[in-house]
Amino acid sequence: MHLFNNLATLLILSSLCFLDVSGYTTSGNKIIDPNGNPVLLRGFARPSLEWNANGESLSLNDYTLMKNKGANAVRIALNQCFWLSNHAGYSSSYKSTVAQQVTWIKSLGMAVILDLHWSDKGNLQLASCGQQNMADSNSITFWSQVAAIYKNDPMV
Repeated sequence: MHLFNNLATLLILSSLCFLDVSGYTTSGNKIIDPNGNPVLLRGFARPSLEWNANGESLSLNDYTLMKNKGANAVRIALNQCFWLSNHAGYSSSYKSTVAQQVTWIKSLGMAVILDLHWSDKGNLQLASCGQQNMADSNSITFWSQVAAIYKNDPMV
């Protein structure tokens, strides 16, 4: 687990909110909570779903520990090769494993940041994905599919 040291530089926010996340909107360059207050996301990255389709030691307890350390967001690193059904590296259980992580994180009142971390250079036959220059044509397909699932979820 790596603390998001530079998340604030990615999200230009003006104030801090340690309240549970219950849905966001945006206003200009700010993320706004349901009460209209700007939110600064503080959290952890939860690696392993980028290199292992089943993840490693994923559990509700893992996210509970993050919450207890003051996190209000968790970043999940993803792999488009495991996600895309027409890819040589496709895993039929990957989307449900990702969905379980989203469910656990949200059950603790935290936001979920889905991050495309590993891709395939636009080659669906590539046996092993990794960190590449983003985005390729398959990344666009990946994000379209992810968006279709989570587009109405203000916690993701």
